[in-house]
Amino acid sequence: LLSQRGKPYPMWDWHWDKPALDSGGRAARGGTTRHIILIRHGQYDEKHREDRLRVLTPLGRRQAAATGKRVGDLLAGASGPVRLHVSTMARARETASIIEQHLPEAVEVLPANSALAEGYPAQPIPHKTSAADKVARDSPRIEGAFAALFHRAPPAADGEAVAGGGHEYDVVVCHANVIRYFALRALQLPPEAWLRLATFNCSLTYLVISPHGGVSLRALGDVGHLSMDEVTFSMQHGFEW
Repeated sequence: LLSQRGKPYPMWDWHWDKPALDSGGRAARGGTTRHIILIRHGQYDEKHREDRLRVLTPLGRRQAAATGKRVGDLLAGASGPVRLHVSTMARARETASIIEQHLPEAVEVLPANSALAEGYPAQPIPHKTSAADKVARDSPRIEGAFAALFHRAPPAADGEAVAGGGHEYDVVVCHANVIRYFALRALQLPPEAWLRLATFNCSLTYLVISPHGGVSLRALGDVGHLSMDEVTFSMQHGFEW
């Protein structure tokens, strides 16, 4: 164990996703690298409490269009399958529908998934009050969504790695709390730190899972594809808030 200020820090758990093991207790290695691109929805109308009325603002639609172009550029040379996932919440579905227009024609659009809906994934630390009721309500669902999405690619049917390696892409349009939790869980960092991270509207968080189970974060809350006038965190504009 490594330690900082006397507190032990765990080493990487190579079996974090519970992979199939061979007779020697080693994880069977596939040859495919998994790319997961998490996108927060665009700015939306927060005046309403009913989800169906919490639709994108005109700025939110512009953010989604700019994000679609950026992700379309990223995936223009994709050599493997591309799948589009989306939360069931109105703001995420509207964002995804705009982004989809810019994705490769062969993209597989999956049914909206309620497990990706916004919620409280863990008790945030530091925090002045307990969020125990919200966490009890939302955490199992969000953790289940993480387990379904974050895992290494399975090995080929014959157990052999794909020659030269392969790539597959999952584009996930969902929510700030969910994305922050996913990023920390994937990196095996304390998920209770999720509220310390910022993911702006229509920002990109990009993680890669290697065939041997390593995970790397290529971008967190990236808004380089948006103009300064388009950068928001909910109803806050720019960075001075």
